[in-house]
Amino acid sequence: MNESIIPGVTNATEAVWEEIYYGDSAVDLTLEEMEREYRLLNGLGDTDDIPDEFYECLDTVESEWLIGDWEKGDDGLYDIKPKCKDKGFAAVVGYLGGAPLVHVRWSETVRTVRSMCSPCCPFQADLDSGEGDIAAYALPPDYEWNGEDQ
Repeated sequence: MNESIIPGVTNATEAVWEEIYYGDSAVDLTLEEMEREYRLLNGLGDTDDIPDEFYECLDTVESEWLIGDWEKGDDGLYDIKPKCKDKGFAAVVGYLGGAPLVHVRWSETVRTVRSMCSPCCPFQADLDSGEGDIAAYALPPDYEWNGEDQ
């Protein structure tokens, strides 16, 4: 078995989407970036309200989200902070060729899998490849897909 644990990649599950839309840990990075650009272009400060019209015309279908134990620092960037939201993991949800993927950057759950995800997701393990000898961070069992429609 590998001595180091690497990030794992898996398909987005129903539980992941529920965390994004209804949970308390999801951060829409795409929306934050769009709001930041709008503020800059329109001379608004960090505390100024953005008009409702801005949100009504957004198409953020393929946003990138952070879910799990992330914390925003004073510099405006997010860092993994284990246990800060008691989720037990920190992941990035994004799209690759239209497919929603979960990149598990840290987790209390570690699995051993068969293969790497390269070349599409370099230096990350394929959490859907079956048991093997590559140690990878994985989603907690409550977030995993069991291979059946949920």
